[in-house]
Amino acid sequence: MKSLVLAVFLILLIVMSGCCRLLDRSEECGNGLCGAKETCSTCQVDCGPCAHCGDGTCINENCSTCSQDCGPCPVENISNLSPGDHDFSFQFGGLTRTYRVYVPTNPKENMPLVLVFHGAGMTGEEVEKGTSFNSKANGEGFVVAYLNGKSCPYNALPNRLGQFWNSGDCTNPCVNADDVGFTRAVIADLKSKTSIDGKRIYAMGFSNGAMLTQRLACEMSTEIAAFVSNSGALSLDYSKCNPSRPISLLHIHGAADNTVVYLGTSNPQLGGAGCNSGKPIPDAIAFWKEKDGCTGADGVVYQKGTTTCTKNSNCAGNSEIELCVVQGGGHTIFNTKDINSVDFAWDFFSGKSLD
Repeated sequence: MKSLVLAVFLILLIVMSGCCRLLDRSEECGNGLCGAKETCSTCQVDCGPCAHCGDGTCINENCSTCSQDCGPCPVENISNLSPGDHDFSFQFGGLTRTYRVYVPTNPKENMPLVLVFHGAGMTGEEVEKGTSFNSKANGEGFVVAYLNGKSCPYNALPNRLGQFWNSGDCTNPCVNADDVGFTRAVIADLKSKTSIDGKRIYAMGFSNGAMLTQRLACEMSTEIAAFVSNSGALSLDYSKCNPSRPISLLHIHGAADNTVVYLGTSNPQLGGAGCNSGKPIPDAIAFWKEKDGCTGADGVVYQKGTTTCTKNSNCAGNSEIELCVVQGGGHTIFNTKDINSVDFAWDFFSGKSLD
């Protein structure tokens, strides 16, 4: 009997030490405990925020408690951010990446998250200051994250730096960051900092950021519930875009945009990112409707002054594709008496969630 007890004890010791040994390897775990992924199937593979949220599965560096299913962080164990702005940075892909998050005035549990991507040469802070996202967040109770792209020289102005997104098929050799991976890392980081509803994560981008947003629709369709593209083309080659599910997309564009030309151009100019912004916008909308299996004609859902919005909701998986065209409108995040891009974006996001 004693030998049996001793054997069981030794087996448990080996199993636990193996688990802990793997968890303590920084190259495996990122932070010395359990990395930056949301969930895990076992303690030995892909452990997530549970490791440092104190939920009883792996609560210290020595990993004295191990479980085969780490699971997500309990809400009560997450240290929620206070209302207002918070700036964060971390190492990703050999670069120091940064983002700002705005928490609404009355934060609650399981808040929606809106990811915002600036245009070429801009910063997330500029978009924050130039739009009404924060006030909208206060009224509707969602979190806003303003992500920053990689700093690169402009193609035409090599002595000038700007922040750009690798939206796909970009010719500027500096615009090569893994921005899809960076987006995933920001989501994981925020989930460990405040109470985010993983089924209600949305993405909106302007210009080069809109191009990245459409790339995210191609590559993160099971992680982001809906997408809004403002004044940006789908720069990624269409053949490389294969979302795992039908996606919902709202695209807003000025018919007189001379930077990302609505009907396309053979000489695209996008602030030095070198991404293919010359594709006709109607072609991209047709592409998305085909991907979603949409049938029938589009219907007019909004018309005021210079702005007309058409939508097709006869699409697979309750997805929908909407296009708003502003006659005479230029290259901007719209805020006119006819259309406010932030309001339109939230109206489009609201009610949409991942299954």
